[in-house]
Amino acid sequence: MRSEIADGQDSQTAFESATRDDALKRQVKALMAYTVESSPRLAVFNEDEDGTVCWNADSAQIGSIGDAFRDLTNKCLEGIRSTPDISARHLVQTLALVQSYGIHSYLLEDGVGGSFCGLYVDQSGVHWQPDTLYAVIDPNLESVGIVGAFARRNVFCLFSSLCEAGSIVFAYPEHNESGELFRQRFSDVVREVEQKHEEARFDFVTVFNTVKHVVVTIEMLGHQEHELLMVEAHPTAPRTTGVFWSPPLQSLLDTIIEPADYDGEPHDLCLQFFPYRPLRRGFSQEELDELRREGLQPKVR
Repeated sequence: MRSEIADGQDSQTAFESATRDDALKRQVKALMAYTVESSPRLAVFNEDEDGTVCWNADSAQIGSIGDAFRDLTNKCLEGIRSTPDISARHLVQTLALVQSYGIHSYLLEDGVGGSFCGLYVDQSGVHWQPDTLYAVIDPNLESVGIVGAFARRNVFCLFSSLCEAGSIVFAYPEHNESGELFRQRFSDVVREVEQKHEEARFDFVTVFNTVKHVVVTIEMLGHQEHELLMVEAHPTAPRTTGVFWSPPLQSLLDTIIEPADYDGEPHDLCLQFFPYRPLRRGFSQEELDELRREGLQPKVR
């Protein structure tokens, strides 16, 4: 498709051309986000294995994950999309949801797993996912793993305390890009996001409970302090990120909240989102020193 679009075809024509082969109708499913008169659309090819294209799908799921996860995703997306239409927030919550599946279930046997990356399309164009810090914790905050996830310009970078590699980068060449330009773009992006990670400035922080299926996403907007937590690049320990939890956040992470007057089966998943709220009072130096002595500060290589 990239060559067709580069040659001047519109995205719909290019998508039709790319999916016209009868062999593809038996083997491939595909999604395409695009715009019509600045209005975002979602096209889906072969979702029902009938070889057709739906040009304005409300939602779609393709791939090998099981029906139980598909149904759960659909239900959760209804709640996510019922909130004010801020696309970045919706995307981050959706990524948090699907990322949580891999924490509580072994997905690799379904051909799914690892880290999830996303983007969204709105009236102004295509946007890669916001810079996000994932924290994976046990209920007693005795074990914490953190992953910084950054995506831009066809480069996806992970800085993780959960694997021996420490840093993992996925990069893809752009259309007709030379090897030299690819390497330069790759290097520029890695340097940029490595600095952001080391400064501990993220757009969002998502926290996963490893026992109860509780997921809390907190909007940071590049700040290091929020009413619910503080994220800090440790001043004396290189490449170490400190995450300090407030008591309300610890309570939220251990509670599955159900709707008022709900009398059905107990819920087994709780997905919560909190917009940015500045700390009403800053930490004193003495309080910061105490937090650093007692707080959990997993090392990120």
